[in-house]
Amino acid sequence: VMFCIHETRRQDYAAYANEGPNVDGSWKNQQRDGIPCGHEDNHPVVSVSWEEAQAFCAWLSKKDGKTYRLPT
Repeated sequence: VMFCIHETRRQDYAAYANEGPNVDGSWKNQQRDGIPCGHEDNHPVVSVSWEEAQAFCAWLSKKDGKTYRLPT
């Protein structure tokens, strides 16, 4: 079993979101106790649902020609 040790960065998720017309944009402006979190492009994307993460994996798999999925 192989796992990626890197989190999905905002800039990577933004590339996916720009190509997907139905991607919820709430991930762009997240706050914790009134403080912005994950607001830099190299920060991990936050507040993405399981379904959205699945769709990102499918998009990335198609783009890279490799299989990416969430662990179960």
